[in-house]
Amino acid sequence: MSRKPRNGAKPRNVLIVTAGLAPAVVTETVWALLQPREQPRFVPDEIVICTTARAAPLFKRELCREHGRLDELCKDLGVPPLSAICRVEPLPGADDIRSAEDATLFADAMTRLVRDYTSEPSTRIHMSIAGGRKTMSFHAGVAMCMFGRIGDEISHVLVRPAELEQCDGFFWPTSYPSKATHRHTKAVYSGRYPDAQVDLNMMPYIRTRSHTPASLLTSGASSYSDYVAELNALAEGGVLRLDLEQRTITYAGLKPLHLNAQHFALYWVMAVWAKKQVAGASAGDQVGVDHHGWLIKKALDDPETYRKRYKWPINPRELYNEIYLGATGADSDNRKVDFAQARTRLIDELQNWVTTPELADRLGAPQDRFLRTRSMGLKVTPDQIVLVPEIYGRPRARDEVLRANRLASDGR
Repeated sequence: MSRKPRNGAKPRNVLIVTAGLAPAVVTETVWALLQPREQPRFVPDEIVICTTARAAPLFKRELCREHGRLDELCKDLGVPPLSAICRVEPLPGADDIRSAEDATLFADAMTRLVRDYTSEPSTRIHMSIAGGRKTMSFHAGVAMCMFGRIGDEISHVLVRPAELEQCDGFFWPTSYPSKATHRHTKAVYSGRYPDAQVDLNMMPYIRTRSHTPASLLTSGASSYSDYVAELNALAEGGVLRLDLEQRTITYAGLKPLHLNAQHFALYWVMAVWAKKQVAGASAGDQVGVDHHGWLIKKALDDPETYRKRYKWPINPRELYNEIYLGATGADSDNRKVDFAQARTRLIDELQNWVTTPELADRLGAPQDRFLRTRSMGLKVTPDQIVLVPEIYGRPRARDEVLRANRLASDGR
């Protein structure tokens, strides 16, 4: 469903409609939008129908063709035909929205669609959530809450009398005599205005766009689930868990990040420094005996000098070697490790893992990698850090480290 809007100087009205198996939802919405109201009429420059793969042919046949129902409506209202600017966006691989997987697919597609259209300043969005399953309406509304701007609207339509909602043949209140038959009772109703009416109910919604990081608005995470996980992690925090056996980092519901042994060992050292609040450095490039929890960047190159100065109970290079050994079963050759380069590449991996700058900064990857020239660390509290297994740099024999690795692998 992702489509980048075309560039253009003229403001462009985009009508997006969630739909199930009732094309009338589209014509009713268009009819209501073209009626006089307090705001200027919303005349669509583009109509996007979001539906299932099973329903897509129905909407193309009924609406998105010359002289179809949509063009008949336009003729009745005396406006130019709209079928040429109407398109159907079927949900790939889903005939219906029944399972949690189907709902997630639709949420991902709707998130991309709304994000793409709202990234173009010249567009104005009107989202109709009248059709389709409730899950479709919900996810469309959530996408608008995340990305909607001032001027973007959400609406629902209701038909009066209510019996007309169950009538085959009713698509809008026509200006000429028309009939519609109830699909269950077979009763016949007049479809002529004012005997029939469509109410356009505008729905106020909370716009969180101004609180959403710019990186999520422009490119951002690839899916709705990723958006939700990042925003929730940013707002609520959670447990930062490092698993030696898997060489993975997890945080507050985010997808696990798998690192190579070198980067994982470096991150483990940072986590131990934060968990033990080791003296020497802190956030904001502060260095000294009164600052705790962060690692002086040169500490791995010259550990003994800093260890004596700040009375470290842990040698960071020995801890690095210990974790590297546990992750690979092989000793690290310290002379061949460029820790500055490893740190830079680790930052790149962390920033690819989370696109929110504030969250990346919390997890050890400042947006400006040169912002902190003397220290590096994590902005999480000690109680939020979990190490599996708990290795903090105690002197261990080679066999003991390997045994801890095997125990973690066996789940013991």
